[in-house]
Amino acid sequence: MHTHLFPDRRWDEPVKVPYAIGLFSTLALYWIAPWLIVSRAVAAPDWYLALCISVFTFGIF
Repeated sequence: MHTHLFPDRRWDEPVKVPYAIGLFSTLALYWIAPWLIVSRAVAAPDWYLALCISVFTFGIF
């Protein structure tokens, strides 16, 4: 709703190709760590997975 009432005009401006490539390359670096984690066949023990899930869940609340 906020987007429709107060649109950001900067999102409507076209960007140059080198800027778009640089931005994509920079943001793509965020995918390297998760990819490295899931690309290897490393199995964690069940108790460790349960601990990680519970720490994450309690950390939200």
